[in-house]
Amino acid sequence: MWVGSHVLPSGPFPCAWAELGGEDTRVRRFLFPPSPDPSLANIPGLQYSVEAAGAQPSTPVAVCATAAACATPQAAAAAASSGAALILPSPAPITSSALPPLANGTRALVAAADHPDGVYALAASDGAGTAYSVDVCTRVPADTRCPDFFGVMSVMRPATALPAATNTSAGAPYGAIRSPVTWTAAAAQAAAAAADSPLAVLTSACTPPPGVDASRKLVYSWGWDFSGLPPSLAASGFVAVYRRYPLTRMAPGSYNVQMLKPAAVRLAVIVRLLDANPDVAGTPLGVREVVTVGDSPSFVVPGGNVTDLTFVFVVPPVAQLDNVAAMTAVARASQPLAAAAVATTPATDAAAPAVAAAVAAAASLSAT
Repeated sequence: MWVGSHVLPSGPFPCAWAELGGEDTRVRRFLFPPSPDPSLANIPGLQYSVEAAGAQPSTPVAVCATAAACATPQAAAAAASSGAALILPSPAPITSSALPPLANGTRALVAAADHPDGVYALAASDGAGTAYSVDVCTRVPADTRCPDFFGVMSVMRPATALPAATNTSAGAPYGAIRSPVTWTAAAAQAAAAAADSPLAVLTSACTPPPGVDASRKLVYSWGWDFSGLPPSLAASGFVAVYRRYPLTRMAPGSYNVQMLKPAAVRLAVIVRLLDANPDVAGTPLGVREVVTVGDSPSFVVPGGNVTDLTFVFVVPPVAQLDNVAAMTAVARASQPLAAAAVATTPATDAAAPAVAAAVAAAASLSAT
C-alpha cells in the first residue's frame, strides 16, 4: 500500500472529479478545494455531494473534513467509528437526520460549512482494473431562497429518478438511460418526486425562472454542458428537475405547448393546482397535477388556483446526442391572444425586468 496525496487544481463548479483506473493497489488521498463559484458565497446550508461512481466494496472511499482523518486507511477507519469520516460504499445507510452528513450506497452528503478546507477523499484501487471516479459536486438545498427569484434545478442519475428506464447491468456501472425511453406523465411525476430526496440529487444550483416573453408565451429555457459534469454522467445521462417553482398567477384555460429540444431529450411540464372536483358541488379544494410530456395544441389547465410549475428534463448519454456536449431545451406555452389573463411570475412588479431578462437565458450547471 502506498498513499499519494493529490490536490485538484480547482474545486467543484459545479463538479470536480478524480478518476481511478484500478491498475494498481495504491491508496490515494485527494483534496477537492472549496467551490470557486461566487454565486454560492451567500447560499445558506450549502452542501457537497460526494459519490464513488462505479466503486465496488473492494475499492472503498473515505470522505473526511481534515487531512489527518484521511491520512491512511487506518486513520479513516478510526475517524469513521467516531463520526469524523464516512466510508463509501456505506455498509449501512446514514439517514437518521434530514441534515448532513448523510450516506447511502456510494453517495454521501456533507455540509460545506464542516469542510472549510474542502473535501478530502481517500480512495483505494484493487489492482483488478475496477475503474471508478470520485465525484464532488455542489448542492443547493431544495428549500433555498435563491436570489433574483431564481429556482433550484436538481440533477440526478437515471437509476435514481427513472429506475425502470435504466440499464443497471454489470456492463453499465453508472446506470445508463435506455434508448428509446418510454416517456409518460406517470414517469415524469415519479422523476420529479425523486428530487425531493436529498441523497438522490447529485448536484443542484439556483437557475433562472420561467417567465413571459414579448409574444405573451410562458417560456422556460435550460441548458447543460457535459464538459462541466463528471464523465460518469456522460456515460449514463441524467435527469434534471426544476421543482415546484411558485408561479401562482397562471391562468386556467387551453395552452398550445411547444417543446424545442434535441430529439433524444425528453421534457415534461407539470402544473400543480388546488382544484375542486367539478363533478361534485361543494367539494373542497384538493391538490391536482396536470402533465404534458410533449407538444400539445390543447394542454388544459383546469379552473382552480395554480400553485407551482415543475419542469423535468431527461438527457441521455452524450453518445445518443451525437457527442455534442452543450445543448439547450425550451418549453413554451401560449394561450390565444384573446385570453384575459397571461401567466406571470409571482414576483412583484418591481422584479419584472429581472424576470424578463432571465427568460431567454439558458441556465447551465457547467463550469464556464
